[in-house]
Amino acid sequence: MFETNSANSGVVLRPLSAGQLFDRAIRLYRNHFLTFIGIIAISQIPITVANVLLSVLAPAPDTSAMTREVFGDSAWVGFLQMTQAAGTSSTFGSLVVSILSWALSLIGAAALTRLAVDAYFGNPGGILDGYRRLGGGWRSLLGAVFLAIVVSMLLGLWMFVPLVGWFTGPGLIFFYALVVVPFITPVVVVERKKASDGLPRALELAQRRFWWFIGFMLLLGLFSQVIVTGPALLLAGGVSALTGETVSPMTSAIIFQTINLLLRLIYLPIQLTCVLLIYLDVRVRSEGLDLALKAAVDEANPDKTPSPLAIVADAPYPNIGMFPRRTDLSQYFLFTLAVLGIYFALVMVGVMIGVLFSSL
Repeated sequence: MFETNSANSGVVLRPLSAGQLFDRAIRLYRNHFLTFIGIIAISQIPITVANVLLSVLAPAPDTSAMTREVFGDSAWVGFLQMTQAAGTSSTFGSLVVSILSWALSLIGAAALTRLAVDAYFGNPGGILDGYRRLGGGWRSLLGAVFLAIVVSMLLGLWMFVPLVGWFTGPGLIFFYALVVVPFITPVVVVERKKASDGLPRALELAQRRFWWFIGFMLLLGLFSQVIVTGPALLLAGGVSALTGETVSPMTSAIIFQTINLLLRLIYLPIQLTCVLLIYLDVRVRSEGLDLALKAAVDEANPDKTPSPLAIVADAPYPNIGMFPRRTDLSQYFLFTLAVLGIYFALVMVGVMIGVLFSSL
């Protein structure tokens, strides 16, 4: 599948460009397409079923008249009504389903990451192997992500500090959500870190290529919009145009949730595989992981050579806390300016589009 440097390792680790990372991720995904889809399906199908049941048992208020009054006979009216039918009026039920979705999504992400790293180093498996090999790592992942949520809430208070917090807080929180939190999954799964070490280790790695990781994750998000979200919206719009108002709210909810499920099944394996590969890449660049793999090869006694995954798992403990260092505030300041600039640019574009359509 990839370049080979020993009998124990199916890939040569070396620094990769963004294009090479995408290429390797797509090839790994393509070679294990059904397996990766199956792993994600095990975690995502129960979420879809729960959302459909919640929509049926506690349907959202009927706003179809208001929607038609605002949008007229636009082709998107059916699609908007479909999304509204997939909603719910139960706050408690929505909270329970959200917690269930959060937990199952993380467990599925952990299982796929584990199987992906095994397959990357020449030890592929089946759909259930991802969950079996995960062991108790899913508990550490849930704990680490929960800690990240708590820390993010505390960091939200930083935004209220005059001047310094105002101009660094938004960039700091956005960086946590965009880069640090996704990094927690490979850190906990591959390095077998406990929950309290997952977030500091992810933050430490993310800080090493601050701007590059931001750019890559934004590019990955754009990729998902072009490759997955766009076709999914067209599919939903086409279904709503064909069915019109003849379908019941329950059928609309099932159709919309099914489309969402297909979107997640297609995109999540790509996203998780890309995050895994950039995690390995930063360790190659900053910790000499590629040299460690080469040095571990015992040419005289190949049987005594440790597995590549054991070497990858032998990672240093973080030397940073859960909160960012003061020395990094300048980066968050610049990132905040960039986020605000993009936000105002999007607002201006939206205003211009609104003015253009209102004049037609």
